[in-house]
Amino acid sequence: MVRIASIAALVCFTVAAPGWCEGATSPRDKTNNKFFAMVGEFVPVESGFDGRAALAITYSWAHASRYATVEYTRSTSTQTIQAQQLGVTDQAFTAIAGVRQWQGKWYYGGGAGISTLRRDIPGAYGTVASSDTHFAWELLVGAPFGGRGLAEVKYIDAGAGAARGFAAFVGVTY
Repeated sequence: MVRIASIAALVCFTVAAPGWCEGATSPRDKTNNKFFAMVGEFVPVESGFDGRAALAITYSWAHASRYATVEYTRSTSTQTIQAQQLGVTDQAFTAIAGVRQWQGKWYYGGGAGISTLRRDIPGAYGTVASSDTHFAWELLVGAPFGGRGLAEVKYIDAGAGAARGFAAFVGVTY
């Protein structure tokens, strides 16, 4: 977790540093009509998971009060299936549209959409994969920083058998 966050912060600060000297535009204006590529850490709420990763691409519009995002989250766990310890991988793609409420230099908000979870279970004769699609929602808090950076913390919930947990993202506009 620390390694991914450190790398993301270093890349983000390196790219965003020239923007710190830009004119005095509001943080809201810096995120309006922009795409943000984001990397982060996903922490499922169920116990026994490890090996977490998160990626997202987010677009903001309507004076940065509206957003749409596509998120990829991945987590692994060790489960006992028919008396064997197996490494199970869960990968979710989640598409969400939502609304932000700005409070000066930061915002909070939420949105709804759909999430498709793919679960891969290795077996003696190959990998067994299953896939389900669920209604998803999220709550978030975030803030732009520098000239081109954005940081967000989210709670993502797509139901008990799908992606459910916390994600922290750091991103940069392009």
